[in-house]
Amino acid sequence: MQDFALTTVGLVLLSLPAILLVLAWKSGKRRSDDQVAWRQRVFTAALIGNGLGYLWVWIAFLTLPHFISSGAYEKIGWISQSFSFVFLVLSLAGTGTARRLAVLAAAGVAMLWVSLGFW
Repeated sequence: MQDFALTTVGLVLLSLPAILLVLAWKSGKRRSDDQVAWRQRVFTAALIGNGLGYLWVWIAFLTLPHFISSGAYEKIGWISQSFSFVFLVLSLAGTGTARRLAVLAAAGVAMLWVSLGFW
């Protein structure tokens, strides 16, 4: 029973950045008229970047170690982790609830990269 509970908690934590990104996107689109144009563009870029970063975590984790050398894998991981922190900063351009959700999602993606061992 304990294994099932830990597995369930793990799956929830792994899927949480994707759920938060969807909620941030919906919240940001609902209140997009309140933002200055440049903030809206930066925030949209951050959401897209975080979504692609989340997808890239899974591609890199599941497929890349089988096809490339460990040195190349490490370089890809460091670059991707750096981008995740950049998107974390860009997520601060949003306003209100959308910003909080996007920052939490970006922090989740960054922590996925850290947990893969690139820190």
